[in-house]
Amino acid sequence: MSVHQSDPYSFLVKFYPSRGVFYVGIVVHVLALFACFLTEVALIVKGLIFMMVLVSLSRQFYIFKPQQWAQLKYSGVQGWSYGQGEQELTPITILPSTVITTRLVIIHALNENQQWQAIVIGYDSLADDPFRQLRVNLKVLD
Repeated sequence: MSVHQSDPYSFLVKFYPSRGVFYVGIVVHVLALFACFLTEVALIVKGLIFMMVLVSLSRQFYIFKPQQWAQLKYSGVQGWSYGQGEQELTPITILPSTVITTRLVIIHALNENQQWQAIVIGYDSLADDPFRQLRVNLKVLD
């Protein structure tokens, strides 16, 4: 009698940057700009803080590319891998500090060079069912 072993489990999800997370970031930056004016510090310090927040805000606008997709894959044989756009998927290690909520997933990962990276996936980056599957797979696998 032979035992039939099924194929290893695999999961692939393609997603786009979350517009919701982008807009929340803009609101936080605008609030920080208002807070700069309300602080009781020297004018030069206010100006420096204001410029730092503006640089951060412009960086957020520069980085946000709503048409650029990414993909996250789990394979029972190879584990988790991640890639942006047409780039080849590279292996990653999902860290226990990963945050999973009903509206947002923040994946803390180490790539093959042991460099830390955060992958932010908002609820509006995917359809409801793939987002739910992603949350479940991140909790259950590894």
